[in-house]
Amino acid sequence: MKFARRVKKRKAVLCALLSGAMLLPMSMLVHAEEAEKQDPYSFDQVVVTATKTPVKEFEANANITVVTKEDIERWHFQDITEALRTVPGVTINNYSNGVGYEQSSHLRINGTEKIVVLIDGVRANVNGSTFNVFSGAGLLSMDRIERIEVLKGSASTLYGADAKGGVINIITRKADANKTSLTVASGSYSKQQYALLNEGKSGNYSWVFGYQKDISGDYTAGNGVVIPSYRDADSYSFKLTRKIDAKSNLAFNYNNYAASVMYTGTYNDTTGKQDTTKKYGSINSWDASLTYNYAFSDKVKNQLLLFTRRRDTDYDYTTASRWMMKLGSWGIQDQVTIQAGKKHLLVTGYDMFQDQIFDYKDQNSAYTDKNVTNQALFVQDEWSFSNQWKLTTGLRYDMHSTYGNHTTPSINLGYKPTDRTSFYVSYKEFFVVPNQYQLFSPYAPTDISTLKPETGNTMEFGVNHRLDNSTTASFHIFTRNTQNKIYYDSSNNWKVGN
Repeated sequence: MKFARRVKKRKAVLCALLSGAMLLPMSMLVHAEEAEKQDPYSFDQVVVTATKTPVKEFEANANITVVTKEDIERWHFQDITEALRTVPGVTINNYSNGVGYEQSSHLRINGTEKIVVLIDGVRANVNGSTFNVFSGAGLLSMDRIERIEVLKGSASTLYGADAKGGVINIITRKADANKTSLTVASGSYSKQQYALLNEGKSGNYSWVFGYQKDISGDYTAGNGVVIPSYRDADSYSFKLTRKIDAKSNLAFNYNNYAASVMYTGTYNDTTGKQDTTKKYGSINSWDASLTYNYAFSDKVKNQLLLFTRRRDTDYDYTTASRWMMKLGSWGIQDQVTIQAGKKHLLVTGYDMFQDQIFDYKDQNSAYTDKNVTNQALFVQDEWSFSNQWKLTTGLRYDMHSTYGNHTTPSINLGYKPTDRTSFYVSYKEFFVVPNQYQLFSPYAPTDISTLKPETGNTMEFGVNHRLDNSTTASFHIFTRNTQNKIYYDSSNNWKVGN
């Protein structure tokens, strides 16, 4: 049983904190903030993930689902994982109740875990191991989220090598008033949640601050077996935006998550009985980004972003089965959007990120000071030949520190015969490089040059039809072809191969 209580009060807050950092000339444009306020039940919501530019959802020519702020409030989602479970095409498989197994869970779109996760357009993938590329259980206070856009289908041209299955873009809210809210909630299995959200404006500054504490206890499985577990987690988030002038603004974003957990297994594979051995773990992660938005004119806009991230996890540290990861990443993104005529839109840019492994240990592996780097140039050209036809082509050129250069093209044709119906067909290529565990662990091949990246293509067809102002029907079908699939060869001591 769950209850929620909100207490709101108006409060003016001076926001000098971090104002000095706002003077640094590095940041990015967050297109999501350009989207106008809209009816959450409208099928003409503005989305940004499909093309990296604002476009109405019905005209995006993509298989995209939006979880809105109103959905989050209506269904009382306690974390991002709960929200994503409602999206068709997204599957999340947890070990036990998820506590202590955050990096062992599997998040998939259209059947593959090779996806890209973004926060306000910033890459948030964790290149940690063979398992989950992203753990949404403790990312942000849910009160801070404006919406979650889930793009299903290959998107490597815009988002890079890992976007084989799709993209999840978590878009945070911006302040629209001076207010403070407090949320207290409880639920089954000793769940408790306390959340504080403060947002406001003062002069050229606006801010959103969020804090959330999550506590959970023993979990009862569907068969009635009690699984001992415990989580005590705190998450902090802060977003500060400064309007410089009519053409530019600057924003700083910081998130921190820390948790202590106790967990047990589900069943012992040998005895077939419940494993009640208590294990302990800790999670400490943070990320920060600095963004800059500048409009050269009404037709030319630039985004520049600098981000850094750190994630330290230590599971089962009291036994020989310890699993420790100290990981980091940093990167730069630059994007130029050009409205070259009424029916011609050009998007081009540069991406660079480096995944760092400071320390890694498990039962069979131990290594330190490893990193992989990827740089890329991309361009997307969108032509609207008429009110009915739209052709979008794209090309990405990746330069990987281990696997060299690779070109990824895409093409999408959309047709809208009426305001109530739209069709699209697309062809997109992708390539996926091995992760750090597959490159550096004892299971890597002796000659790393024999391990090839995955390559392939996805073909997709979709139709959307608006039955009335509150009902729409959608049909999407895709086929995906993969060469050099990366796998573990059980006949060869579980060595990684293609």
